[in-house]
Amino acid sequence: DGFETILRGQSSVESIYFSVYLRWIILADITWIVIGIAFTFLVRNPSVLKGYDGKLIPLLGFSSFFIWTVVAASGRWIGFS
Repeated sequence: DGFETILRGQSSVESIYFSVYLRWIILADITWIVIGIAFTFLVRNPSVLKGYDGKLIPLLGFSSFFIWTVVAASGRWIGFS
């Protein structure tokens, strides 16, 4: 265990802690990516939006911006961890 700590720079306890901690972050990021892809292809699809008036477009724009900002932020969270 001591040799591994020298080579990797962290102990096995730290490695277990970070693997459990990062699993939840990665799960959240994957969930938001799936939500973003589903939103893009199912809600923002032009064939779906044909019957709606222009009042819905700002709400869709804000929703899309929010979803993809959360995806980017959670990806950054993984990168900084």
